[in-house]
Amino acid sequence: MASSRQCYLGIVPHLLNPIHLAYEWFGVVWLEEEHQFPVIIGYWFANEKTEILENVKLSGCSQWVEVSNHYILMNMYQSIRKKQSDEDWNHRSRLSIRTMFTSPWKEASPGLYIIKSRNTYPLHASAVLKKKFFVWLEHTAVCETEEEFRAFMGRVHAEHQDMQEHQDMQEHQDMQEHQDMQEHQDIQSTKTCRARRHAEHEDMQSTKTCRARRHAEHQDIARKRGFLQAKAHLPQDSL
Repeated sequence: MASSRQCYLGIVPHLLNPIHLAYEWFGVVWLEEEHQFPVIIGYWFANEKTEILENVKLSGCSQWVEVSNHYILMNMYQSIRKKQSDEDWNHRSRLSIRTMFTSPWKEASPGLYIIKSRNTYPLHASAVLKKKFFVWLEHTAVCETEEEFRAFMGRVHAEHQDMQEHQDMQEHQDMQEHQDMQEHQDIQSTKTCRARRHAEHEDMQSTKTCRARRHAEHQDIARKRGFLQAKAHLPQDSL
């Protein structure tokens, strides 16, 4: 027998809309099946409770059981906000190239910046990394209090310090590998030079040997010629 699917609706006033940064009515609709976790199928923020009900009807949910348990509804709200916060933190994007030529970035030095959307809470906080040619939006967050904003700054600095340490380690490793390769090339170059000098020395020795052999052959030919000439001048009776 198929399990029944029941639609539930919860509405709570004065919760933060993370987009508009205003405290509004919050409504959420979810389904429950036997032995299953609730599945959220829609949520809304609105200035009036009636707007929430209209949005619920437009979503296709015609019948529901309204839940007023504050603990359950706050768990729903916080799970939605947690997912949004994770997405805000993990979504990294490069800003338009035109950003480099607009204030304040055209005057700013390369580095990491923490920016508030306004001076009053709640606010949007952004971590922006300016490089030589591009500006990157590293992280964003919705901060309702000064404490949350400081926690965001601490998390940003901790992550980028770890990244900097990793980059420094990688640069050190690359430098060490380059030095090892250079030393290996120097050793190979030294061996090659020694082999070349040894070959040149052998060539010189071979050249000297050839010269000595040719000299000996020349002397031998000269001796033979001298002997024949001497023999030719001897008296006939002395032969």
